[in-house]
Amino acid sequence: MSIWKRLRARAGAGPSTKPEAAAGIERTPAGYVEVVHLAGAVPHRARLFASSLAPDPHHRLLVVDLPESELEELAGVLPVGTRGVRLVPVPSGQDLSWVDGQSLAETLGSAVLLPHGTVRPSHAGVSFDDPVTDGRWVRYRPGAEATWAGRRLPQPSWDVPGSLAETQVLGKDVVAEPLPSGVWLRAAGDDRWIRAARSRLTRWVPCRSDEILVALGAEGLAPLPIDVVSRWWESFVGPRRELLRFVQFGPVRTDAGKPMGQALSDSTGAEIVVYCGLPVQSVNGPEVVALWPDGSHGWSMFAHTVAYRPQGTDETGRVAPVLRTYRKPIPRLPKVAAGVYRYDSDTVVEVVPAGLWIRGEEEPVHSDFVRTLPPDPRAPTVFHNASDGEMTAHHWQGAEDVAERLRQATGVAVRVVPTDGIEPAPPTSWVAHPGERKASGEPTAAAPVAEEQGETEESLVLLMQLVGGNQDADSEDTGSRGLGMAVLETDPSAESDETEDPEPIYDALVPEQVAPVDSVPDPVRDRALIREAWPEHFADAVEAEDQDAFTDLMAARLLLGPLGREAGMDAAGPLAALGRRAAEGIVDLPRHRGATVAAVAPDVAQWASLDERAVLVEPGVCAMSLAPPPLGAGTTDLLVWSMSGRLVERPDGNGKGVVFPPGTSFAVLDVVEPADGLRGRVLLRELSDRELEKRARSLDDLILSSLRQSAERWRRTEAGEPTPDGEVGRLPGMSAGSVLEGSLSR
Repeated sequence: MSIWKRLRARAGAGPSTKPEAAAGIERTPAGYVEVVHLAGAVPHRARLFASSLAPDPHHRLLVVDLPESELEELAGVLPVGTRGVRLVPVPSGQDLSWVDGQSLAETLGSAVLLPHGTVRPSHAGVSFDDPVTDGRWVRYRPGAEATWAGRRLPQPSWDVPGSLAETQVLGKDVVAEPLPSGVWLRAAGDDRWIRAARSRLTRWVPCRSDEILVALGAEGLAPLPIDVVSRWWESFVGPRRELLRFVQFGPVRTDAGKPMGQALSDSTGAEIVVYCGLPVQSVNGPEVVALWPDGSHGWSMFAHTVAYRPQGTDETGRVAPVLRTYRKPIPRLPKVAAGVYRYDSDTVVEVVPAGLWIRGEEEPVHSDFVRTLPPDPRAPTVFHNASDGEMTAHHWQGAEDVAERLRQATGVAVRVVPTDGIEPAPPTSWVAHPGERKASGEPTAAAPVAEEQGETEESLVLLMQLVGGNQDADSEDTGSRGLGMAVLETDPSAESDETEDPEPIYDALVPEQVAPVDSVPDPVRDRALIREAWPEHFADAVEAEDQDAFTDLMAARLLLGPLGREAGMDAAGPLAALGRRAAEGIVDLPRHRGATVAAVAPDVAQWASLDERAVLVEPGVCAMSLAPPPLGAGTTDLLVWSMSGRLVERPDGNGKGVVFPPGTSFAVLDVVEPADGLRGRVLLRELSDRELEKRARSLDDLILSSLRQSAERWRRTEAGEPTPDGEVGRLPGMSAGSVLEGSLSR
């Protein structure tokens, strides 16, 4: 007697009658999901799959992992009650669509939902494998006819019959196929490209009840005409249109190279909301990642969605999109406006699609241009204004500070770019950064190798469990493009005027020091020499938790006194040890970005050696001040723009100075010798490690202007009180002969 005949025979006993227990089959809880399996331990693949599913708020969720021969006994282990059950087969498991769902519902006395079609894992749920057959869930209820119950799991509120429930032909070689998160409009093409793109959109993008994702195009397919997208929008049947969120997943053909969102808004006459990248779900929650041309992940974006409005209807004449959703770029910054945060008293940080923008409170005239720049999938860009007069260097310094914080937090090679001189994007509407893709829209790489999905389903489910479903298990190249593996890039605006810098000049000015064999640096010996030579500074060392760290830090502080001008000249004595330990002591101290100053007295040979294009390399540590020296000290003002110099407290506790680590390179920006009673001036800027091979000369004029303004401001400032004798005042990379005896600074 078949199971279905037995079920019908029991129907007269009432819905609360429990069917006979099935021998050899068990139902085991796995979180908020239950697994139906053969007696014994829960199969590994079933447990992994169950752990990846989102809860169903309206039904009991049961994962079925049984051979076909045991499906007839399924009713014996299912729960009887008023709450419905949803049966989900494990990946590559048995097809449940032939099961007599109506008889099962009559026996259990509750609704039963069964999939009709082959299902595959999607983000936190399942999707139907073949979009052409329009798979669906069917609801069976006691005493009622079977009804359509959506095609998505988890099921959003907008999962109803209509444009999102079935595949549509939109025109010649263009279709709209359902996705778990919404719908995909694409051109026909090589099935290998289509399967690869479908896999990413299905497995990465979460399904949300408050929005409907509309993915456009794919890599390897012909560009999608914007008029086809507009016609689909006009004919859309289903939930409210305001839930639609468009994401450009491939090339879209627009008129005059307009951004896809603007072209669609102009065509439909309505506001269009567009994702700046691809929405995914990570272990940290919802994110939007920048897209590479092949659809793989880039960096986690700050701007999530923007809204385009038809041009000509806004009284302000706005042409840039309006930021709708975003994430806070830096913790604890106060919010000023939508996507705008207070950075300091006169500087704000604005979230833009390409990254962040450091600017003043007043919006520049080119604001819309910056807000329409496309993102670079490799890393975020931090923009700063380069034509703000006295605030230019301040904004650049803020941009460097923000970029450094992002580099440390993400490992990405964040670029700092001035807004002046940025070339507009070329006429393309593809998601990649300008110049990353051929204009033809044809595939630029070999089509992906076809994959047997059944062989990787278990590893996919495990990966979804570990990382929240935001990585594709069969994407071998995404790691090299992830946050931690970003390629270091140089500001392209500086490449056109790149010239070779002369060799560093310190070798000719500082005699080579040859240390004896027995003077190999030893940290323990160095610290002992320092404590013995200057015991008055180490009276409190016994109270320090880490006496070695205390000694190293004190060595750095001593460099801001008279000892600093001699440190490093003796390769074997305590002064050399002072420099070596100071280099270790400043490693974890905060950086100073901005102008520093000292008074110096270069000799004739040193003036002859200085050149506007020279690069000075300091082999040891070098110290500078943060306030001007007293009037009349020395013959020349030395101003250095610091990038990595460390803030160090003076040994007497009266203020702070800046100490540069050994090997720091300085570019000479301006040299003015003293004459006719006027002081001389030497202006330097620290070169970053990234500029040792390619110097960003676009920054020279920017910093030079700021240093001149600082010099003029300090010239008008009178020293209010005497400062300790012997403050370091030495040209970096040159011998101690340039040290001014008694060069002072606060």
